[in-house]
Amino acid sequence: MVTIPAELDKARQMLQEEADDLRANGVEAALPPVGIMVEVPAVAISIARFERPFTPIGTNDLIQYVTASSRGAAELSRLYDALNPAVLELIAACGLRPRLGREVSVCGEMASEPGLVPHLLDAGITSLSVAPTALGRVKHAVSDHAR
Repeated sequence: MVTIPAELDKARQMLQEEADDLRANGVEAALPPVGIMVEVPAVAISIARFERPFTPIGTNDLIQYVTASSRGAAELSRLYDALNPAVLELIAACGLRPRLGREVSVCGEMASEPGLVPHLLDAGITSLSVAPTALGRVKHAVSDHAR
């Protein structure tokens, strides 16, 4: 999980070193675009500090950290709420404010829930990573929202 820009910088440096090493050994190598998965509130709050070509949001972890909940602990699972206003605000912070032509996607259970799709689209999400079994229902929710 990435929390501060220096971690992203370090990952890029490590990738560059590996690509340089491959090229030095006669292997063609190019760096892929490097983005970050937004999973912790600190990143969502300060997303503009991270130079990236795309922004996937891992909603399962983000919801868990924002709501101090746990899907695995029965006594805390009741707090896990995708519609918590703080969760939606953080998703919008990533989707609406700093978009500037970048893809902003959502993965996790939230993307596969048709009832939540309108909230994601309103928050500026441009792509959804959906479980295959939910694809038809999510497409229908996107279509309904576009009307």
